[in-house]
Amino acid sequence: SGTRSTSPSTSSVSYLDLIASLNLHNSTFSGVEIQQGPHFSTPALHFTGSTRTVYYSTVARDSLASIVRSSKEFSFLTSIRQRRHNSGTLIALSFGKLQYYRYIEIQSSGRRDELRIHYWPKYATSHLDVQVETFPMRLADDSWHRLGIVISGDQIDILLDCRRIYSRVLRRELDTSFSPFSEDLTLWIGQRNPNDFLFKGYLQGARIVGGEYGYLEQCPSLDTACPTCGQFSALENTVNHLLTQVEELTSKLNQAHHRISQLEECECSKNCVLAGGSVKRNQESWLDGCDNCICNNGIVSCAPECPELQCASPIPPSPGSCCPTCGASCPLFNLTHGEVSFPKPCHRCQCVDGVGSCRRLKNDCPPLHCDPSQQIHDDNQCCPVCKGTDWCSLGHDCDEFADCVSDLFTHSCHCKPGYQCLTTFKQDFSRKNAQGKMILLSIHCRY
Repeated sequence: SGTRSTSPSTSSVSYLDLIASLNLHNSTFSGVEIQQGPHFSTPALHFTGSTRTVYYSTVARDSLASIVRSSKEFSFLTSIRQRRHNSGTLIALSFGKLQYYRYIEIQSSGRRDELRIHYWPKYATSHLDVQVETFPMRLADDSWHRLGIVISGDQIDILLDCRRIYSRVLRRELDTSFSPFSEDLTLWIGQRNPNDFLFKGYLQGARIVGGEYGYLEQCPSLDTACPTCGQFSALENTVNHLLTQVEELTSKLNQAHHRISQLEECECSKNCVLAGGSVKRNQESWLDGCDNCICNNGIVSCAPECPELQCASPIPPSPGSCCPTCGASCPLFNLTHGEVSFPKPCHRCQCVDGVGSCRRLKNDCPPLHCDPSQQIHDDNQCCPVCKGTDWCSLGHDCDEFADCVSDLFTHSCHCKPGYQCLTTFKQDFSRKNAQGKMILLSIHCRY
């Protein structure tokens, strides 16, 4: 027995050489002679006589059982020359007293010109359940033929001289488990048991081949385009398995959906247990000193319950009270309690509990190199400057296409002739400029 690849159109197949497995180089059988056959380089077996006992070792029997068990499809292939009017068994697996009961038997009747296949079906309980498939054909004509019997799932095909002459669905599918008789089975060739259906003639190249398209071992030119019944059966089993899984998943999803619906209908809330042992219901609120607390699904959250204050510097709560307060505001200065503003340079204003005050800030001004009578002061600046100062010479930020012009207190930029002045402003909406005063950001000159 072994495994080999047959052709590009087939997968690897396992096989049992029924001629070589007899080990005829080490033993002999009465009524069996080795002769040359027409179809193979291997010898043919010539079966003669009225008494003989040709059976296989348990190793060969178990090898055949392993091939059949592991394959969705297996084939019995042989070249055959049967004596006219002979009715004999080609191969058999028998059991019981005197090996009378059949598990599998392939039999050719020369008296009725038919091929009979006896087999033990699935779920059989006794030998009375054994099935037989009969195919009218004449093998016992003393001529050489190529015979192939292919069992693929629940389908059986008969090939004669490399032509498929029968294709039939079995009435009951063949049992390939080989139990509970696996240890009692005996594998025979050329007879059913020591006494019955002795085949007379020649068998050459007899073998069991497991796997799809095993018949290509004998007839390599036959068509393999269509899937075999075994392949279809395997696909059908896979689809049925997937359908079963889909049904199970659908059932689980329906159960989960039902449970989710039940959860959506219930409140599913959790109470809060306080330090003293008291219990608060979910979403129940209560005061704890100055804090307002709430139970949120088992978690207590507390925060002070105080109004939002509209002042810059709230006054801390007095003893016995919970919340800070605001002092009086200063409407004339447009300031709230504690708020500070700088309405113009060097001037600071502040509101304290309704009392507003402003004062000029002292600033460190740089020394001036001009007579005090020449010193002038801008209301928007803290420090005086010298009259006639050249502000452009002190540095400026005018565009490269603009001229710098010194004014009394600062400088200004003017675009050169032929250039367009582009200015950038922003609007100040700060509280001290509620009207949105425009502030100049930059001046650019473009041709």
